[in-house]
Amino acid sequence: GGEDNDVVHALEELCEAVYQYAVNHRNYDALSDVLKKASDIVSEKIIKRRETLFLITRPDRLDVMRELMETEKKRDGTVVTVVFLPFSLKGNEAGDVTGFHIPGYKNISYKDYRPNLHYPAVIYIQDLYDDWNGSITVPNEYYSAVLKASCEKMVYVLPDDISDFSDEDTSSLYSIGEIARSPGLLRSDRIIVGTENIRKHLIDSLTDLSGLKYKKHWEDAVTVFKIPETEEKDSYNKNKTLICLGLDTVEKSDCDISRLAGYISLYNAVSGDYKVWLYPDDIREWENYDRDATLFIKETFKGKLLKNELEGYDKYKAIADDFHEYRGDPSPVAYMMKESGKNVILRGDMK
Repeated sequence: GGEDNDVVHALEELCEAVYQYAVNHRNYDALSDVLKKASDIVSEKIIKRRETLFLITRPDRLDVMRELMETEKKRDGTVVTVVFLPFSLKGNEAGDVTGFHIPGYKNISYKDYRPNLHYPAVIYIQDLYDDWNGSITVPNEYYSAVLKASCEKMVYVLPDDISDFSDEDTSSLYSIGEIARSPGLLRSDRIIVGTENIRKHLIDSLTDLSGLKYKKHWEDAVTVFKIPETEEKDSYNKNKTLICLGLDTVEKSDCDISRLAGYISLYNAVSGDYKVWLYPDDIREWENYDRDATLFIKETFKGKLLKNELEGYDKYKAIADDFHEYRGDPSPVAYMMKESGKNVILRGDMK
């Protein structure tokens, strides 16, 4: 970035001035001026600058992260950096996430960013599992142990789509227990959740794991952060775009993460203004093709997958009526939306 170049240029000028002074033994005043300039720039751009890093593995779960970004951005002297990480099946080549970008912040490629060199004040994370998950992972240079050693404070943000639940909901209670055991959460200095009920159950799970003497620690660490309600959030426009992912696409790409990441980037997934529809939507057909690939898709688009219990024409008509725009693979819904004059962009037409 430009501010990084300022530091490089200032240090280059200083090296040249030191060399000239060592060779010629004169122009000490010029050396002094260059030294002061370099010192001021390094102090302003590095020493006094406060950086916060947001690591995004789930572009479809950004509501809370966006609010936190805005909060950090308002702090004097704070630079908010955003790095998108590929979230892929183990053993697969990491995908291309260069299409992701959040305007208004400093976006850096995960290949170029070095947390230990930047040493941000706070790192916000969405992924917990490091190498712990049997199927899905992120680049190992972004495992939580590395991040924890590369910042002053690490904060885990619970995904937006994990909603509240009752004490009788054994499936959700099990999920909270699994989250409590994950390495990223156990290493986090602060844990942000959406409701007091989730906070209570998470604290209980963490206390069961670590012992009663650590309960106060977890009570201080786990906090509730609620997104301010707005009219826009509840408006009809939340269903602006339907993204159709056809089984044919997955078969041809062999669930290549770069293909799926490219799909998301093409329609600006970071807006949160979309739903993903699997066509056909009988999940058994997807699992018969590749169970691991299906798990990956369900995890990647969790909270964004469209569900519709209707059948045949009624289903397609209801979906076509609910959305303003269609992108992705061909389906009966694409035909219906095109016939009604809505914007339809099929995969072959995406550039």
